[in-house]
Amino acid sequence: MKANFGILPPIENADHLGKRERAKAYADRAIIDLEKFLQHE
Repeated sequence: MKANFGILPPIENADHLGKRERAKAYADRAIIDLEKFLQHE
């Protein structure tokens, strides 16, 4: 199943990004947030 990015907060300055670039920006942000979360455990 593919990710549903519609439920996530929007990426800042994503108006100029294409579909793939926007999805990569969401994924990159998720990786950063996950790493922060795992460091706090």
